[in-house]
Amino acid sequence: MKISKAVPEDYEELHILEQEWVKEGISPLMTGYNKKDFVKEMKNSTVFLAKKNNKIIGYLTCKIRTAKEDNSVHSIKKGTKYADIDSLYVKKNYRNKKVGTALLKHCLKELEKAGYERTILSADSKEMDKLIKFYEKHGFKVLFTRMMLVNKK
Repeated sequence: MKISKAVPEDYEELHILEQEWVKEGISPLMTGYNKKDFVKEMKNSTVFLAKKNNKIIGYLTCKIRTAKEDNSVHSIKKGTKYADIDSLYVKKNYRNKKVGTALLKHCLKELEKAGYERTILSADSKEMDKLIKFYEKHGFKVLFTRMMLVNKK
């Protein structure tokens, strides 16, 4: 397995993976993008790929942001640049084989080299306990819980 940065030639295969993610239904809030919006999103992100036999088996997207105001929840002061991990997906048949760990460790190492002190993420899954344990194992801490109620009509 090889971890590398995505290039525009990878976007089509990435979009197919994103559609797989949506179909799986493992992230209830995941709705997916049309191809044009997906490409725009990829261009505005740093994307790391896990490849095996030249096929993408997983990816992680990360954005660099600047705090627009003091954020006491994340301990980030106005004007501070920080990283925001947006997506981490591994194809079903490659899960529990350290692919997600490799992507996350690679991303965090790159962010540390670049001097970012804070990395945040938001995630949803039908298996939240498993998801939280995964990120806690890599040093993340749960800061708050956000819940949603959808009224049925």
